[in-house]
Formats: sequence, structure tokens, C-alpha cells
Amino acid sequence: MSTVQSSWLNETLLTRLLQQNVKGFRKISNFNCQWRNPRNFSWSIKIEIQLEDGKLRTGQYVLKAQPSEEINSSDASREFYMYTELTPAFEQLYAKVFKDVKFSQTVKSFYQELNEGSIKGCILLEDALSKGYRNASSPEGLDAMHIESALKKLAAFHAASAVYASNQHVALFRQFRRFQTSTSDQNYGSALLIERDVVLNRKFIEGLRFYDMREYQDKIRSFVKSLEQQKQLSAPYDVSDFNVLLYGNCWPNNFLYSYDAFGTIKDVLFTNFANCQWGSPAIDLLALLLSACLANKISKFDYFVKVYHDELCLNLKLLGYNKDLPTLTGLHLAILKFYWWGFEVIQKILPAVMLSFGISEFHLNEAIICNQELNRVFINEAYANPRYAKEIAVILPWMENRGFLEE
Repeated sequence: MSTVQSSWLNETLLTRLLQQNVKGFRKISNFNCQWRNPRNFSWSIKIEIQLEDGKLRTGQYVLKAQPSEEINSSDASREFYMYTELTPAFEQLYAKVFKDVKFSQTVKSFYQELNEGSIKGCILLEDALSKGYRNASSPEGLDAMHIESALKKLAAFHAASAVYASNQHVALFRQFRRFQTSTSDQNYGSALLIERDVVLNRKFIEGLRFYDMREYQDKIRSFVKSLEQQKQLSAPYDVSDFNVLLYGNCWPNNFLYSYDAFGTIKDVLFTNFANCQWGSPAIDLLALLLSACLANKISKFDYFVKVYHDELCLNLKLLGYNKDLPTLTGLHLAILKFYWWGFEVIQKILPAVMLSFGISEFHLNEAIICNQELNRVFINEAYANPRYAKEIAVILPWMENRGFLEE
């Protein structure tokens, strides 16, 4: 029996989509749909297909819908644009220099004139999980091998976006807001976001007592008060800086890996483009390294930054970037410029991520906000997590020594 969550998501629509990509398609014998991510209008779909020769074939897909303008969901619209326009364009840049690079699950078909109620289009993706990809996150974060592989794919993505923008495509990126903070979200009211930040700040500062870090309470309390001012100081958009299209969701949960028979990583895919923004690559680097590179790997932070920088420059040269290459020194200066974002990652995002390892397409606000109210049970559990206390005991002094906690 088919479990359909929306009136428009029916056999007729799926038939239209499958006719575009399944050779010898005759009809759908059975299908099952389940919410994958309601906030991003995403479903997991298993379909039993009957071919013209009478054979049965099973397909596993991800369907993402594009909401109409009446629905205030820029995340879903942005992701639809990424899948249908930009990631194929980025992949084509590499194809032109004879390098096979994939950034996302394969687009099988899409339908842009659906206009069914609140939905104006949809896209059908091949589910990478059915092709052997899997989420590698764990309570220990990602190991060094997985971090390096994610960094190299991130560098390839950033390089392609910089080249694409430099080739007279800058206007296309006007629809991507400049980075302010990836923990904000216009789909939620400002009052609720303010309440969220107040609660998370209080929980973090209170938790320092239980993490045996009482000596940091006054320092963090003072630092948090100056945080908004620090954000404003780094907010001006400098066109002379090296900027890229940010992946925007660089948590361990949002990468899928494939392996060969010996367990060596073959490929990495991104699973969530809902928060792509335009800004410094330092933003994505801080997010990935401070949410995946936990205490036992934080000493390799500078090494990981160099791995990323080397791969970035390699890809920029390969793609014929027509401007000066970013320097490693410049990248470290950008990381210092956005030090406040590093603090937000370990204070607001890391505790939620550590309760959500293994969950693909992780969204901070989806975990913390439920039915337009704060999910206080989840929040309490996140900040009481002994593993989180252990990580903060190492990461916070490390951040202080790097000047990340200066007002």
C-alpha cells in the first residue's frame, strides 16, 4: 500500500517523472513515500516499476519539491535551483578539462510546471544510499581520512563556484544572500530566534560549571554580550576578498561517502544545499572542522586548512581561474575575521550535531524548533551530553589560545 503525504504526490506525477528516465517504462506497480525532510519539502520514495517486457524493477529515489512564492521557503527554492542549474554547471566545468566530478545525487528528472496548490515544481533524484553511499558520522565525529575527503570535495565545489562567477555569471549569485550566520533562518519569526539564542547562551554558560570549566563563565558571558557587535564588524562585503558559493551545511551528517572493496573512500557527495550562501570559504571550513574534527583531532586544524587550500588552488588552476589565487595566509586571516562564527559552531551547533550523528540532511533549527516552539527536551539533552562536555573541555581552551574568544 502506498503512503502518500500530499495530494499532488501521486502515481500520475511519479509516472510523468519516471517516463523521462526509465527506458521501457510501462507503469508503476507499487510505491511508498515517506517524509525525508518536511521543512525542505523532501521525500524518500521506493517504487516498483513494471517494464514493457513484463519485468519488475525497484527504484529508490529522493523527491524534492519547489514551493510556490506564497510559501515562504527560500531554502527549498534555493536547493531546487542548485540541483537543476548550478551543480550541473559546476560539474560541466570539470568535464571540460576531462575530470569526472559529482557534487550531488544524480538528477533523474524534474517537472517545473506542476502548479499544484503550494507546489510549483519537483525534482526526482537517484537516492545515493541505494548506490552504496552512506553517512560516516559517529559520536567521535569523522576520522582524519573522512575529513580530508570532505575537504577536498568542498575545495572542488568552492573552486568551481569561483570560476563560474568570474566567467560573467556574477548576477546569478545575487539571489544567494551574503553570509551573516547560518544559524539564522527567515522561515522562523525573529522573536523565536531571539528566544532560541537566549536559551542556548544560558544553557552553554550554565553548562560550563558541570564541564569543570567554571573559570570560563565570566569570560564567555562577557564575550556573548559583544557577539552581535563582532558580527557587524565582519559583515561588510569586500569584493576584493576571495569569495565562493558556500555549501552552508558543513556538518558531518551532510556528507555521503562511497568506498571500494578495500574500504578506501572513492567519492563524497553533498546531501543538503538548502543553506548555500555567498561568502568567505573560511565559513565552511570553520563549520566542518569544528563540528567534525573533535577534541582528539583538533591539533590537526592547521594541517586540515592546508589540505583544503592545496586542493582549492589545484582546482582553480585546472579550471583556468583568471584572478590571483588565494593565499594560505589570506585564508588564515579570513578564519580569524570570522572567529565569532567558530564560537557559534561549538556553542550552538556542535551540541545538536553530537545528538544527531547518522542522521542525513541535518538542520539545526529543525532539531531545536518544533511546531514554532523551542524543543527544550532536545536542548537540555544536548547540553547535558557527557561527550559534549568532554569536547568543550579541549576545544574551548584551544579557541582561547588562538584568539577566537577576544572581544
